[in-house]
Amino acid sequence: MKGAHGDRKAAKLLEMIGAGLLVNGAGMSVLELLHRYYVCNKFSAWKLVHASDMTPTGSFRTATVSGLSELFDSPDDNSNEPKKQRIFASASKVSRERVALNKYAISRVGLTRRETPYGEMYFLDPERVIRLLL
Repeated sequence: MKGAHGDRKAAKLLEMIGAGLLVNGAGMSVLELLHRYYVCNKFSAWKLVHASDMTPTGSFRTATVSGLSELFDSPDDNSNEPKKQRIFASASKVSRERVALNKYAISRVGLTRRETPYGEMYFLDPERVIRLLL
């Protein structure tokens, strides 16, 4: 492949690995592991929590996370292959991450809850909030 540009060489190399022509077909399993690793990093638990917090109410629920997990990470009963790394975080892991992020946020802004004659009231420490905003 002399004279070919780097992007063309890379595309040709990936094409050959994907077709199983290189490394006796073992390249495909390496590519699959790389894809799983990439998607796993892009859809980490805290990013799924962030997505659910930033979307309109009801559009991204725990059922969405469970559905993604079941669709892509469901085990194949007929295969004798070793268990693969999960691509998407489980719903319970996302819930634990949400609780941990809420506790961290409460500790950072100094949120306190007080019972008043009007019901329960939540107060923020204004100095901490202003420091975090700056």
